[in-house]
Amino acid sequence: MLGRHRKALAQLGRLFKSGVIDKTYWAVVEGGPDTDEGVIELPLGRLDVTRGWWMKAGG
Repeated sequence: MLGRHRKALAQLGRLFKSGVIDKTYWAVVEGGPDTDEGVIELPLGRLDVTRGWWMKAGG
């Protein structure tokens, strides 16, 4: 989902904050998981602010 102007971005922010919608993160990985489904519960941290939304697992 993408808020292409300030008003749309503000509305999306309100929807996320109120819990009406939520985020799902997808990743490209090498290899595969041991099971077909699962949940990864790790905080995300910005790897490099100069590269935008490039994320890494935080700690």
